[in-house]
Amino acid sequence: DFVGDPGLGKSTLLIDLVARVTTGRRMPDDPQIREPAYAVILAGEDDPGQTIRPRLDNAGADVNKVLYLDASTTDTGPSFPLSLPNDLDELDRVLYSLDAKLLVMDPLSIFLGESVDSNNDTSVRVVLSKLKAIAEKHNMAVAMARHRVKSRDTDPLRTGQGSMGILGAARFGF
Repeated sequence: DFVGDPGLGKSTLLIDLVARVTTGRRMPDDPQIREPAYAVILAGEDDPGQTIRPRLDNAGADVNKVLYLDASTTDTGPSFPLSLPNDLDELDRVLYSLDAKLLVMDPLSIFLGESVDSNNDTSVRVVLSKLKAIAEKHNMAVAMARHRVKSRDTDPLRTGQGSMGILGAARFGF
């Protein structure tokens, strides 16, 4: 869970993770080199052609192992953006078909459906526990970005938009 004001590098850090996963480069805290794997990006603010692809290229990502998923498909056709929990089954199928090892959600709030109250701990934890189960099933990581709240609260645990349940569901927050 990466939290910060716009322009501080949250998306850049996430793109760096994508580059490392897709090329098999080691992580900063892990000397082990891994097999290159697929990464799926759900990005609600940045254009894939004008912003995300150049960032991937600059980070040295294998763009052939990156899927930018910006729409969900329903019986009536595609809808934007992908909505959780409504589209969890579709997301599960995509992740399985690629054997993806990283899912990036930037920012998380765009992908929480109308049924999820992002300020309600229980509501958030229900959807994130379902996402966690999918991630565990595929042995993959989920990384997400959130914006800061506008209040001047200095407690770093309370600076991210939405419920504390988001940070509670994450393995770490930055």
